[in-house]
Amino acid sequence: MLVLLAEFCPDAAFRDWLSKEFVPTLHSLKEPVVFVLFDEGAPDSAALTLADTAIPLDRIDPRLPEQKLKEMCADVIPPLTDREAQIYAAAIASDPGLMSNLVRILQLQTAAKVTD
Repeated sequence: MLVLLAEFCPDAAFRDWLSKEFVPTLHSLKEPVVFVLFDEGAPDSAALTLADTAIPLDRIDPRLPEQKLKEMCADVIPPLTDREAQIYAAAIASDPGLMSNLVRILQLQTAAKVTD
């Protein structure tokens, strides 16, 4: 079973339910369970007390989205400047969810080209 929980900032009631009911129920299952918690809080976040194993991940290297942006935007008119790519990449590195927004915009632009 895979459980994903994004932007973990629970109120007291939810945190209480999660730690006293939900997580113990997951522990009682015979099947393997992976509980992925996206928490941008401090590394010593209270959420870590619920984990058997915690694997902290660092932010994305801004060079990776910048390279991908340049590849994805090769056909964009007017062309994406290096400065624009750097700005967008830094934003995506801080908030990876922005990448899906950009992909959607590029899909719309590609669709518009086909219909022209």
